[in-house]
Amino acid sequence: MSHGAASANPEVGLQRGVLQKPSGNVRYGIWLMSFLTFFVAYLDRANVSVLIADRHYTQALGITGDKSVQGLLMTAFLLFYGLASFFIGPIIDRIGPRKVLTYNLIFWAVLMLVMAAYASLYVHLACRGLLGLTEAMAAPVCSKLIHTWFPVRERSKANGAWFVGLQLSLLIGIPLVTWLVASFGWRISFVSLAVMNVIPVFACLVLVYDTIAQHPRISKEEMEYIESGKAAHGQSLAGVTSYRFLQKRVFWLAAIVYSMNLAGFWGLMSWLPTYLRITHGFSWGLTGSLSALPYMVNTVCLLIFTPLMDKYNSRAGFTSPA
Repeated sequence: MSHGAASANPEVGLQRGVLQKPSGNVRYGIWLMSFLTFFVAYLDRANVSVLIADRHYTQALGITGDKSVQGLLMTAFLLFYGLASFFIGPIIDRIGPRKVLTYNLIFWAVLMLVMAAYASLYVHLACRGLLGLTEAMAAPVCSKLIHTWFPVRERSKANGAWFVGLQLSLLIGIPLVTWLVASFGWRISFVSLAVMNVIPVFACLVLVYDTIAQHPRISKEEMEYIESGKAAHGQSLAGVTSYRFLQKRVFWLAAIVYSMNLAGFWGLMSWLPTYLRITHGFSWGLTGSLSALPYMVNTVCLLIFTPLMDKYNSRAGFTSPA
């Protein structure tokens, strides 16, 4: 078969690695939305790790010097985040990722405003728990959208978008929050995050659709490119709307590995700003800059390796050495 014939048949072209990209790129709106979702989500998650190093904040909540209670602010988030992660996938499939994502972004903004308005430990603990409960939906929503909108050969780069958003959020967000706290106080940091959460709501309404057929601006060529890119790899397009995945050994192995990974990640994120600011007495500016360094390295690695995963159609080969 000639190269022209392979190009005319997207499935054959994909199998030979020469699938031509169509004119039309509305699927990259999903890429951008995934980036924005995790950018604002991790700003919301990380701000408390900076605030517990601020004496004005801890005094307002009455927890100055009480490390165990300070730790509860992070634990409340992680506890509800972890519990929700087991059950929300099928719920997202039933409601639809567009509605879930829009409502969650609005709700995150409301929680930031509530924490700005009330200097109460119990209010902040409740808000952090609710934040964890709803932010647990971010990764399944983005995964669902990427599965729907991208052929297999583009998924490493597509998934890299939300992970880059995560890393850049911490790279930029921790210095940003430290500057806001140092310049304007802890309440303004929450208000600023609320405003940032509202911006992606409008992007979601414009860019995100649950299915390819629902998008009013997608071309027939791009639609065929996406669908054939999934069908050629035997990808099922049906949603997983049951909890049978809880019976699978591979799910629990992935959960254990991811839990171990996140123990180090969250430990570093929640401990480092306080360690630098309180233990060593570093300035807010230096604390923010040093705390952001690990995420700078992560961002560079993502930009390098995710395109290579798609190019060589290999994911396990890149992740196994880690």
